[in-house]
Amino acid sequence: MSNYQVVSSITENLRQLLQGEGIKFSAKVFEDESAIPMSLIPFGRILYKGESFEHSYGMKPGYVDAEFLTTVTLKGNDDASLMDEAQLWTHRLREAVTVSAVNVGGLSASKPVTQAAISKVDVKRDGELISLSGVVTLRYREG
Repeated sequence: MSNYQVVSSITENLRQLLQGEGIKFSAKVFEDESAIPMSLIPFGRILYKGESFEHSYGMKPGYVDAEFLTTVTLKGNDDASLMDEAQLWTHRLREAVTVSAVNVGGLSASKPVTQAAISKVDVKRDGELISLSGVVTLRYREG
């Protein structure tokens, strides 16, 4: 499997595992979060941020750290419920993104992903909307 095929599979598996947590995705781009329909809440986005390549000097297969910006938009009526939802989803996301959850489908045989981490989640509030943004870093072995 080429590195492109691995990172493409990782992206799809990340989307599927977030959908399994109840996050909805849309092919439509919403420039204004207030335009997101309630039927799509919690609404998710995954953006590819890039990759960092380890130099192995030919001694062993190298590792690559692929980074994805994941955003989840939630809606609430009051400060207390928004804070509770933000805390709940922060920990749901962190617990869901694991090595075994990403090494599925086309990756299940080779299990190239060796590390999964969300190091920080930022919370931004805009009226009755709240957005959680976190960088998911997935380390995989080069093919």
